[in-house]
Amino acid sequence: MFVRDQKITSGQRVTLRLLEDYNQDGVRIPANTHLAAICKIGDRLELQVRSLEMNGRIIPLALDAYDTDGMQGIYCPETSASKNSRTATNDAISTAGTTFGGLVGDIASTVIRTGATIAKSASGEVSVSVVNGYEFYLVKAERR
Repeated sequence: MFVRDQKITSGQRVTLRLLEDYNQDGVRIPANTHLAAICKIGDRLELQVRSLEMNGRIIPLALDAYDTDGMQGIYCPETSASKNSRTATNDAISTAGTTFGGLVGDIASTVIRTGATIAKSASGEVSVSVVNGYEFYLVKAERR
């Protein structure tokens, strides 16, 4: 899970906390251990954990984040691909909300809970805001 609310850009580091014990090559990494992940922003927020310092040793890891939808990376509802479909959805919700006195819009706004939202600054820099406590999976990366 994310340890704190944080605004990050590609290449930055974000702190994660393990919620369960993890075993890597006979080494037990206990729950509540903090890990550092490097971020890459694309269609989704990709997180990679490649090593951990524990008890004076560097433990090589190869972990990638997978969101609760089973796909690699954390879903960001503001990416360009989702923005186009969301615009159409928002138009439909707006129309329906007007027809049904706003009830549909209220319900729709509470349905989607994501771990990250993406934004673009005036200078064109893309950043993602992650939410403290958002849970996802760390999966051993496949060799490529």
